[in-house]
Amino acid sequence: MKFFSLIFKNDDIAPNKKILPPEAFSTLLDSQELLEKAKEDSAAFISATKEECEHLRQEAKERGFQEGSQAWNQQLAYLEKETHELREKFKESIVPLAIASVKKIIGKELETHPDTIVSIISNALKELTQHKKIIINVNPKDLPIVEEHRPAIKQIVEYADTLIIVPKADITEGGCIIETEAGIVNAQLDVQLAALEKAFSSILKQKDPTNPPEQQQLSTSAQDMRDKQAEG
Repeated sequence: MKFFSLIFKNDDIAPNKKILPPEAFSTLLDSQELLEKAKEDSAAFISATKEECEHLRQEAKERGFQEGSQAWNQQLAYLEKETHELREKFKESIVPLAIASVKKIIGKELETHPDTIVSIISNALKELTQHKKIIINVNPKDLPIVEEHRPAIKQIVEYADTLIIVPKADITEGGCIIETEAGIVNAQLDVQLAALEKAFSSILKQKDPTNPPEQQQLSTSAQDMRDKQAEG
């Protein structure tokens, strides 16, 4: 009852009285208004506090989303960069690797089938069938097998008046250099492989888009994330 003693101050109400004095009633009304105002203020404070908490929670959530989105975009950019660098490294390594593989295959082919040199000479001579003088320069190790197939080689250049097979140490094994009255055909393996390497490099450049499919996909994902962030 201490609260009401403060409200009523010095206005004593006898227990047997049913009617309050005007002064006490007026004081009681003022006290009730104060109580209601206090309740309203308390409710307003609680509501404002809840709104502030919700605002802070939403702000923290959005900040967390923005930070997460920023981290995601940074990761995508890093992944795009790594993908591009990987493609560049792949381009740089694939051609030498392919040529090395071809050399290995040819080396095994020459070891297993020494007469492969005859096929190489025959293919080179197919463009020289009308020439009158043919000089075939081969590696000394290939000379025996080439001489063995001389009749077959002569049939390819049947119109040639002269067919000479010459051993030369500077000719790579498995290759040849053919001289005619019109010019020279270099059919050494190193030359052919260099031409093959150039062709490979040219093909890779032609089929290397500025924005490869995997990079387009990464860029699309990044843009989707930015759009979602903008909508939020």
